[in-house]
Amino acid sequence: MRLPRNFPSLISASIFLFLLGFSSAHAQSIEAQKAGVVKITAMIDQQRRIGTGFIVSLGDESAYILTASHVVEGATLTVNFYTNPDKAYIGTTRNMQGDNTKGLAVITVEGPLPEGLRSLSLASNFEVKGGENATVIGFRRSPPIQWGILQGILTGQIGADLIVSGAVANEGNSGGPILVNEKVVGVLTEVLDDIGYAVPASITKITLKGWGVPVNQRNSQEDRVVSPATEKSDEMSERVVEENAGKNVNPNRNPSESLYPAESILDIKGVWRDSNYQSNLSHINQDGNSFNFQRRGVLPNGTRFESVGSGTITGHRFTSHYKATYQGGVTSVGDCSGTVSPDGMRMEIICSDSLLGPFSSPAFRQ
Repeated sequence: MRLPRNFPSLISASIFLFLLGFSSAHAQSIEAQKAGVVKITAMIDQQRRIGTGFIVSLGDESAYILTASHVVEGATLTVNFYTNPDKAYIGTTRNMQGDNTKGLAVITVEGPLPEGLRSLSLASNFEVKGGENATVIGFRRSPPIQWGILQGILTGQIGADLIVSGAVANEGNSGGPILVNEKVVGVLTEVLDDIGYAVPASITKITLKGWGVPVNQRNSQEDRVVSPATEKSDEMSERVVEENAGKNVNPNRNPSESLYPAESILDIKGVWRDSNYQSNLSHINQDGNSFNFQRRGVLPNGTRFESVGSGTITGHRFTSHYKATYQGGVTSVGDCSGTVSPDGMRMEIICSDSLLGPFSSPAFRQ
């Protein structure tokens, strides 16, 4: 087959048009993400500080904005939106985890809002593996670029904190979103030596639900941030749906809902080990849908702990309560909830501890 003489030029033109289209789509995506991020100005004793927030729910004349609690605590607030950056709107603190340097807060803006705003979606079933490319949008103090875009790498997770490096620089980004594939995977609450510490989206969702904050969360498959672990879990869920067709399981339900009828009981007794900190072990005893457990291990800072607790499980969902004792005699109490995989071999656990605050603890069965 003979190629036309201008074949190299045609190839170059095609590549150029492809890159041009890709660049345009990427720019539109960034603009859409910026439309969900806000600038928060906090005034305390005539001192001004700048922070970042993002919209989690948007109505005709109201916006719910998530940020870090230390950005807004004790302050008079104004908010600037990306689509009308020169106008300041009054912000009101609605909910806040006070006296918590890594806490979250929700503020509201009421009244006619600028056009073109959007809410940002919180990622579903995202598990950081390390090495994921992340985007941070916010108000870095130096250089003072408004709605500045910074790129970083998710390096891992320590306890309840999702870690991002190479992107954030100072507190001006506090309260802002960390995004992967345009979905919020974490809320930046602390910046130390160019390392950002964030509350994962999974914990954020539970906090917002507890506060009764509405969330504009789309649930279609294409809106989810998919990691390899999520894809494997989804495949397993679909297989269970097929296997249970005609067995008192609604075949039209969302796969993320309970995989078993409410009255079924999943066997979880035995030894479980934390996925992130494999020196942490739990021994579970079970009687019907009730269970009790003993747990021991080491915190990321090297402190040893032991805890005892009990809970109930229905279908593949469970709730529990515990009391923990730490090296040195300090104690805490906590509540946990989560899910167990259909094969009974993996747990996704989210807890709120009176001493440690919120944390997540994936575990696997030995």
